[in-house]
Amino acid sequence: MKKARTPRTPLPKRPYRATAILYGSFAVVFAVVVAATGGALLPRIDHRVGHDRHFVIGALPVAAGCFLLATAYSWWRIRQRLEAKERDS
Repeated sequence: MKKARTPRTPLPKRPYRATAILYGSFAVVFAVVVAATGGALLPRIDHRVGHDRHFVIGALPVAAGCFLLATAYSWWRIRQRLEAKERDS
């Protein structure tokens, strides 16, 4: 039995810029939520009374890493779609 192909969503006019803006917005929202809830924005070693020291990664490095990975993956997939479209034309 063949798998039915779902129609693909058309690419925006500037797909690379659109994905960078989207994932950049997600990263900013994540960092703002962490800051608003009292979380760490930057990496640090947390010293709390009565607790052991522990390393806190921080929201900005996590947001930057997620942005880079998601954007790189999206750009790779966009490039694959554009190359496939060229081959099929």
